[in-house]
Amino acid sequence: MVKLHNDLGRAGTVCPFVPGSLERKLLWLAPEQIAGRSEPEVVELMSGYKRLFLKTPPTDGDDADYKVIVVVFTDLPADRAQGVFGDVLQHRDVPSYADDGILFGPHYEGSEGTAIHNPTFRPFQSAVPFLFVRHGVIGDWEFFLDNDEWLSL
Repeated sequence: MVKLHNDLGRAGTVCPFVPGSLERKLLWLAPEQIAGRSEPEVVELMSGYKRLFLKTPPTDGDDADYKVIVVVFTDLPADRAQGVFGDVLQHRDVPSYADDGILFGPHYEGSEGTAIHNPTFRPFQSAVPFLFVRHGVIGDWEFFLDNDEWLSL
């Protein structure tokens, strides 16, 4: 996420906010093991991280845009990640964004998500599945171009 990639389709790091998050010390990694948990329990777990995110400083100002919690699922098999993350996103994503401006970003092996400027590059792949929790920013609208519901939010 902090490295350059020739296939990205634009200049800069894969995620333009990660270097600023690291510089400001506003990126937290949270390891979780969910092998024995049901998908509704994982939804509730991520709701807890959203609440933690909202109350952790900074809560406003420019630095708040760089705050991110990365929840790393250390025991989640790649073949189960899409289903678990899909359930979390189905229950939390739209309401969290509409009500609080919060995004959940899934990364896992086999993710079909593509880069905005190069539809053949898949930047959301990760050997270890994770979901990030962060504020939406003005540049996120580009990710919503193919989704009228999200674009209208």
